[in-house]
Amino acid sequence: MLFFAAEGAFFAVITSLGTNTNNLFLTRLGASDYQLSLLTMLAQVVSMVCLVPLAIFTDRLRDKRKMVTLLLLFIGGCYLCGAAVPFFGNAALYPMIVFIGLAVGGVEICTSSWQAFFADATLPDERNRTFAARNQTMFIINICVPLLAGFLLTAQGDQNVQIITHQVYYCIIAAAAVCNVWMLSKIQGGSAVAPAGKSFRDFLDAIKALVHNKRFLFFAAVAFLFYTTWRLDGTVFYLGQVKYVGLSDFWYTFSNVCCGIAQFISIRFWARRNERMGVRFVIIFGAVGLVLSPLCIILPLQFEGTERLVIHLVLRCMSDLTFATVTLNILQNLLQVVGEKNRALSIAAYSTLICLTSAVSPMLGVSIYSALGSNQSAMVQTFLIILVLRLVSVGALVFRWWILRKEPK
Repeated sequence: MLFFAAEGAFFAVITSLGTNTNNLFLTRLGASDYQLSLLTMLAQVVSMVCLVPLAIFTDRLRDKRKMVTLLLLFIGGCYLCGAAVPFFGNAALYPMIVFIGLAVGGVEICTSSWQAFFADATLPDERNRTFAARNQTMFIINICVPLLAGFLLTAQGDQNVQIITHQVYYCIIAAAAVCNVWMLSKIQGGSAVAPAGKSFRDFLDAIKALVHNKRFLFFAAVAFLFYTTWRLDGTVFYLGQVKYVGLSDFWYTFSNVCCGIAQFISIRFWARRNERMGVRFVIIFGAVGLVLSPLCIILPLQFEGTERLVIHLVLRCMSDLTFATVTLNILQNLLQVVGEKNRALSIAAYSTLICLTSAVSPMLGVSIYSALGSNQSAMVQTFLIILVLRLVSVGALVFRWWILRKEPK
């Protein structure tokens, strides 16, 4: 458990330091909005194209840790190349987009491979506690690292110094990737009992088994609906916060930190509920919390001044008190419905499906907002639509729990 928590901390450094500084770095190098969108698109394309082929290869490894290790070194290498690119002057922008796009896409693939390794390295009865300890450590890093990184960048008044600071961040990410590999090597076990066969017929049999796995397809359909409704406000929530609720830079950061703390302090509580009630039931609370999220924009607009900001903050923290069940339970629900053989392929197919929601849902949310008039009234109507759709998602999770209620938790 300790080594999983430690490697999770290093992985959180990679994801949080990269996620929170990539766009800032590119902007300081002169990137346009179009070029920033290219980075997002490239990352999605890399993950969607490579997830399944690499998963097929991963399933044929006795120890899936090898694939996770290779991907971590690849991510670290891409960020290290990204740190060197600004030395090339005006020609730096597009190579930077390529390197960072590959790195961000690699993180998604690495996460999928790690999930398959985690399933091999832990017993079913140990997964909940181990995963909770890892997530709790990651929450701490995800709160502290962005704050520290943002403070250091703000303290540097000169843009050239800020660019150098970004380069140092990328070197830190590369070092964290190496440390993550070291921690992974300390974890006992992780060898698959029966690796998948290597022939083309074995591959066809794996695809056929996946298509006929009704438990997997049922969960994938419910998860797709859940993620689609969750990510609808991926962009409009930010617009609502800044444009209509009126969050300043301080309030925006403070709000995110408070929500991170709410998730951190609640994760142990939800981990204990998992052991008593089962992961299929407890995740319903996370979905209900996401139903409350639209109210964080709708209700504060009925007030003015500081009251508006405080109400937004209180509602966000209330909503995020249940969000830990999403990060904690989605994977455990997935592992319940995939077999040991060709596990990486099943997880990759699922991850590819979820990637589609990341690409489409935020754009769909913005399209609804634009179609309704792109004003405060349109924002309220958009979030009312999202609220209703999330209620449907809650219903789907409740239905799945009810159907499977007599099975082991």
